[in-house]
Amino acid sequence: MLTAKTWTNIAWASLGLLGALEILSWQTAAYGQICYETGQTADQECAAYGIPLFVFIKIGKALEDHNAAVTAFFTVVLAISTIALWRSTDKLWLAAVAQGRDMENSIAEAARSASAMENVASHIEANNRVATENIKLGAQIALENRRAYLAVDFNGGFYQESGLSFGITPSLMNVGVTPAYKVDYWAIADIVPWPIPEDFVFRTGDEIKFGAVLNPRQGFGLNARVDRLVPDEEVEPIMRGMEKRVVIWGKVTFEDISGTPRYVKFCHSIYWIKTSQGERALSQWAPRHNEAT
Repeated sequence: MLTAKTWTNIAWASLGLLGALEILSWQTAAYGQICYETGQTADQECAAYGIPLFVFIKIGKALEDHNAAVTAFFTVVLAISTIALWRSTDKLWLAAVAQGRDMENSIAEAARSASAMENVASHIEANNRVATENIKLGAQIALENRRAYLAVDFNGGFYQESGLSFGITPSLMNVGVTPAYKVDYWAIADIVPWPIPEDFVFRTGDEIKFGAVLNPRQGFGLNARVDRLVPDEEVEPIMRGMEKRVVIWGKVTFEDISGTPRYVKFCHSIYWIKTSQGERALSQWAPRHNEAT
């Protein structure tokens, strides 16, 4: 099947041929005129000299005589060429439209891919955050499991007699798995109403600077005495602890294996009960001033 380009070439070639023949036909005359004008009418070779021109004259006359038909023929050729060119152009336009749609689809697909990659990147970032937090948490848990923990426990006391005031001797113990460093403390013992009133103010004592190292499962005793003697008739009620008791409170400070400062606040009371073996000291933790880090 001839393409639009082929039809166009045919049309232009035909038009060129027609134009050339028309020009030649305008410049020619009858056969006799040719021989006459060339001065060769008596020459027997007049015909030989004029054969090519004679052919063009005949073709020109034929074209002139059938001018309408020739024009119609080339008009048809031109029309066919134009239609073929239009069809080809239309196909190019359709191809361009299809290519445009493909380009739009490609752009949309690229956008979807970019969005998908963005989602993947977001998920990766979130996973990295979670992983980092888990690592930090794991390290923190490992440290918490390996650090020193100090605990203050009841270890007895003594009541007022022979000119000595009430006193309490709690014990401090490292119940962790690593040493506690720079261990210092202060403690105060006093006789206070029981239960301890909500508005009671726990005053701060003078810190005893030990700077000690307390290894795991190692401990030592703390102690504090009431700074005054009470009348003898008040000793028995205080020992029984019904309305007043001897209370000790204080604070222990230290550093764990990571160098993090820690503290333990404590507060408990002491009272005595009569047994067959004599007075027995018991303890009770106070509901306030007991906390630790």
